[in-house]
Amino acid sequence: GTPPYVYIWSDGTSSEDISAANYGTYSVFVTDIQGCEQSHETFVDLGYPIPWEVINTPTSHTIDIPFNASLSANGLAPEKYDLLAVFYDSLGTEKCGGYAVWQNVNTSIQSFGDDLSTTNIDGFATGESFVWKIYDFSMGTQTIVTPAYDLSYPDDQFFVAGGSSAITGLQSNSISGNVSTSSKAQLNLGMMVLYQQTPSGIGATYKGLIVDGNYQIDGLTPGSYLCYAIPQPGNDWGIPGYYTSRDNWEDGSWVQVNGHTSGIDITIDPVQPYTTGTASIGGNILVGVNSNYNPLIFGNEWFPASGSKSDAARNIPVLLYDDQNNPLDFRLSDEQGTFAYSNLEYGTYFVRVEQAGFSTDSIEVELSASNPNIDDLVFTIDSATVTGTAMLNFNKDVVIYPNPTSGRVNFILPENTGNNYAITLFDISGKLVKQFTSNNTQFTTDLSDLAKGVYYVKLSSQKWSATRKIVLK
Repeated sequence: GTPPYVYIWSDGTSSEDISAANYGTYSVFVTDIQGCEQSHETFVDLGYPIPWEVINTPTSHTIDIPFNASLSANGLAPEKYDLLAVFYDSLGTEKCGGYAVWQNVNTSIQSFGDDLSTTNIDGFATGESFVWKIYDFSMGTQTIVTPAYDLSYPDDQFFVAGGSSAITGLQSNSISGNVSTSSKAQLNLGMMVLYQQTPSGIGATYKGLIVDGNYQIDGLTPGSYLCYAIPQPGNDWGIPGYYTSRDNWEDGSWVQVNGHTSGIDITIDPVQPYTTGTASIGGNILVGVNSNYNPLIFGNEWFPASGSKSDAARNIPVLLYDDQNNPLDFRLSDEQGTFAYSNLEYGTYFVRVEQAGFSTDSIEVELSASNPNIDDLVFTIDSATVTGTAMLNFNKDVVIYPNPTSGRVNFILPENTGNNYAITLFDISGKLVKQFTSNNTQFTTDLSDLAKGVYYVKLSSQKWSATRKIVLK
């Protein structure tokens, strides 16, 4: 052509070049001084990789998204160039079936159906519902959201080849509420832990802070949750409790989350004062070989993982009850898996570990002038149980010598505690390392084949049991 040229772009720009072009398709008409015209079309990509792969198939379903739809992920509206996407199930794997780039204007998603001519599941099945996500471009994160559909469209929330739907909103799944004691005092600081049913049992999957009595946890997957409020350790703010059940997970109410679920308020028991005694109770929590225990939900908050004992059961609530099974106080096991109560009066107490999804033993402890300090309670977390062991008659003691030992160790058990004793030795992770039996109250064994360290030996008959610590040097 013959200059000068006149440029007319599809977005109204009349210059030769466009700077800071937005995502989308652009066309330009160029006219020279002789009136000759040429046109060209080009596509401007986002400039960053799309996090999902979409397979174009012969069938599709259109989902309209109006500019005024109510969209929110974790309390925030999507920004320009964030992605709105729908997902289908491909043999248990979630795959993207279509997406749209949000630009604050009317848009739509072309979702693709499964191509039945192939053996792979590469799209939506007829009648399959859409799973929605919002991808945050600036953060590089994706959040599952719950849609609100425009019911005036014929196909609603299900895929139909050649069908059409529309949404009026997308909202992330979240849960919120208040935590206070039975005396109506707000919980100053704590953590809300959410449990779900998983293939391996009930497990902790989300957590969020409780501040001034309030909490909100965003970005959840739709489903049922068990909500457990744990006060910040080291304060007398209250005893951990579940939604509607106080301290026992088996009596807790599951909460169905689909969108924003509010008003999940929890009332916990207050700590009962006890500071005038001189007795104490302590012990350790071990992780069994087949345990489902997973401390990663806590990250490094409260008691982080210990470099010297990474397998310790940390951040586990240990509850203390009086002789009538009324809750008095709680502790969290520390990075070494240990816990302790002090300043206790003489009397009868019960100690129990609380772990959602686990059946838990309660250990009865009798504190007296002759036995004021009991520090050998041991709880072992296995696949679905928490087993508690301790000496059941504290007036009958066990003699173990030498302790620490370099190998050989002698045992003298109390008289009249039975016969046919079973002796079981565990390492600090709860792993069984040695077991044998004895028909006598006095016997000797050799531990020199074991690695140096701390071990727990459980001694038991049909009517008596004791657990003691042995140090192998």
